[in-house]
Amino acid sequence: MIEELKATDLLDKKPVKFHRSNLWTLHNKHHSLATTLDVGTLEGDGVKMTADFSDLLKRIQDWAAKGGDYAHLVGPFRKREFSLKGSRAALAPSASARRANWQQARPAQPLDYRWPVVARCLADAKGRL
Repeated sequence: MIEELKATDLLDKKPVKFHRSNLWTLHNKHHSLATTLDVGTLEGDGVKMTADFSDLLKRIQDWAAKGGDYAHLVGPFRKREFSLKGSRAALAPSASARRANWQQARPAQPLDYRWPVVARCLADAKGRL
């Protein structure tokens, strides 16, 4: 979404579509994981669940199951990001200056709930014992 907004901000004649071109590869590879998430159990894992966040996750799951255009997700994503980051939100309409410097060298990846980081920390700690 940021990549597309950046192209619009800059009135780019040849917008970069690095992430957009990778979206369907990612979707095809990982959509089943997204659709199997039990949103109702996240609060038990310590995730602060608001009605808006729960709705966003359910919309993502619906999109993951059906595919197609994700334009209907832009508004809920903007709302969620702004609720977390306030004026630092890159999806905010007023964030064009911040998006101008945005770069991402790696293609988008699925959210991983940071378990790989936790696993590495635990392995490091175990190695020190």
